[in-house]
Amino acid sequence: MDKDPTRFGTDYTDPYGAINESAATAGLQIRNNLVVAIKQTTGIDLTGVVEFVDWLGEQIGLNLAAFAQAWQQLLDGIINTWLDITGSVGAAVENVLDTFGEAFGVVKSNVLTTANASISSYASTATAAGGDYDEFDYTAAASLPGATYAQLTAGGGGGTYGPNGNGHLVWKTAGFSWRQVVYRRSDVTLSQDNGVVTSVWLTKIKNPLGADTYGYLCGRMANDGSNTYIRASIDNNQARIEAVVGGTVTQIGPTVNLTPSAGDVFRFYYGATSHARRFWLRQGSVTILTVEDGAANGTGAVSSKGSDFRSVGFGTLSAQYILTQNPGPSLAGWTWAPQTTA
Repeated sequence: MDKDPTRFGTDYTDPYGAINESAATAGLQIRNNLVVAIKQTTGIDLTGVVEFVDWLGEQIGLNLAAFAQAWQQLLDGIINTWLDITGSVGAAVENVLDTFGEAFGVVKSNVLTTANASISSYASTATAAGGDYDEFDYTAAASLPGATYAQLTAGGGGGTYGPNGNGHLVWKTAGFSWRQVVYRRSDVTLSQDNGVVTSVWLTKIKNPLGADTYGYLCGRMANDGSNTYIRASIDNNQARIEAVVGGTVTQIGPTVNLTPSAGDVFRFYYGATSHARRFWLRQGSVTILTVEDGAANGTGAVSSKGSDFRSVGFGTLSAQYILTQNPGPSLAGWTWAPQTTA
């Protein structure tokens, strides 16, 4: 089989139908230029990995125009092979396959099975506590339905956080600069100040080349949609808890190191019966960070609470990443509920 990534001339027969040559050519040019730049900068030749990816695209029947459009996302995984992995062709191929999953909604069966079981379990827990859940069972779209979700956005880049049609929420890259999308469930307010928000991650955030990409779990959001809430903020290897007041972000307490994995469940608890501004984050069944607003800052509480701040949500900030964006985590679902932890 001819795996030459530049062979799109008249002697090439597309086994899967006609292709959009302009889209394919643009995608290939981006790919080829970056491979050359990496070799000149680092001395590492990724041509073999690139040829493997082209071959794999043919084997699984991807339309070549769609394949070319996804190349910027695929390159994230290729770049990470020389940042994170040393001397293993097998590991390089594994990283590229992981990135295929993000670009095309193809998730390894064990991760998907675990994630689906997790969201089902936590959905039952949430509804029993008087809350609810969303498994993103929508048709593919740029964003979640405007009738039930309001957005807070920031950043000079493009990109949207929307359903892929397969029950997952995925980052849809556009532009080069960072972009933040935070969703507030506009038809929901909890019955009390204290709550818990859960999200099930299908993918983890890749190591950054510069600024970090974050996934957020948000509580005590302003019911009127103004930019005030508290959140657990998670990147590729750390987490912290923050208060956002009128768009100004203040970290509460320390940053904690962690090792995320695809299929992780994160739960953000805010408020205890006797400690209204105690917040904690769990990864799976392990509490990895606990802070107390006021005591942690030494300057008094900075977060907001009360009946005007009982909305819930989640979001991401996808940072700039060479010629594209480092996508936020893909989600299998999320839940929200009041909680009465003592």
